[in-house]
Amino acid sequence: MFSQIVRLVVVLIAVYCCVLLSIYLPRSAAFLTEIVFSNPPQLMPAWIYSLLFILYLFFISTVCFPFLLTIGWMLFADTKKRSVETLPFVSIIIPAYNEEQSILRSLEALNKIEYPSFEVIVVNDGSTDFTFSVIERKNVRCIHLRENKGKAAALNAGIADAKGSIVVFSDSDSWLHPMSVRYLVDGFTSPEIGAVSGSVEIEKHNNWIRRWQVIEYTFGQYFIKTAQLGSSRCVAICPGPVCAFRRTLLLDNDGFSNRTITEDFDATLKIIGMGYRINYAPKAIGYTEAPASWTQLKGQRLRWFRGHLQTFQYHKELFFAKEIGALGLYWLPVYYLFLGYICGILELIL
Repeated sequence: MFSQIVRLVVVLIAVYCCVLLSIYLPRSAAFLTEIVFSNPPQLMPAWIYSLLFILYLFFISTVCFPFLLTIGWMLFADTKKRSVETLPFVSIIIPAYNEEQSILRSLEALNKIEYPSFEVIVVNDGSTDFTFSVIERKNVRCIHLRENKGKAAALNAGIADAKGSIVVFSDSDSWLHPMSVRYLVDGFTSPEIGAVSGSVEIEKHNNWIRRWQVIEYTFGQYFIKTAQLGSSRCVAICPGPVCAFRRTLLLDNDGFSNRTITEDFDATLKIIGMGYRINYAPKAIGYTEAPASWTQLKGQRLRWFRGHLQTFQYHKELFFAKEIGALGLYWLPVYYLFLGYICGILELIL
């Protein structure tokens, strides 16, 4: 309910901004131009007027323009509900490392999945707590790795042992909505779609840090990804808590790689580089727990920033690539790299 309210508020703010900009932008630009380039009244030094004008242009170019561009592209997104003719067998893979406190809820949520034929594979990545004991109590297949080899290796172990043609991934500290698997599978509407991204939602928003993250997640999941579909018919990231890939594509490309700490982003761009599209299923929801303190949030964001830079290093050829449309011309170089790191630096400073 809170996420739906946030979405409605963001749309209303977008409409309000459009009206204000259409009315006041010409007047403001003319006024600021007159102040900066003519003889301003000596209320303050001239350099302050110049600085304010620069900040105004910075705000328009980095906040208003991308926001309105996103809303505009959302109107072109194909959001018609489609279903595949035959439902394939699906493998759900969950890697786990020292998750004895959260893995049980993740597994219990899988008992409510509404899909006719699927299997669950949990990969115990050398846990040193009682994670393996918790997994054994559930009716799931378990792959036990004697040593901790990292999330990418755990995912690849599950892929190698999976029987499904479609592989759904989730995290041990996340849990899937009962209809999420069905919505992910319905996203494979054509052979050119190599993966489908779901939507990550924060279940607990009991303090202001988590409430702000709900707004951020809502904008990043529903608005940005819908705009990416409208502009390039492809989204850029398949989030770890809820996504699906064609198993053959992962096997042909050695699965996930441990060369970056954001293996989901790396795998998504690898599939895009092969010429496949990434679809988006907004109703395929995976719930997760968000950082509850500034220290935890800072640590998470620093990890994401480092991981994204590592991923960009291995996929430089996608930047400004005309073959993938606006995804290569705008979203990757401008939104994720330029604007993303400007906002990230400001977020960490403030």
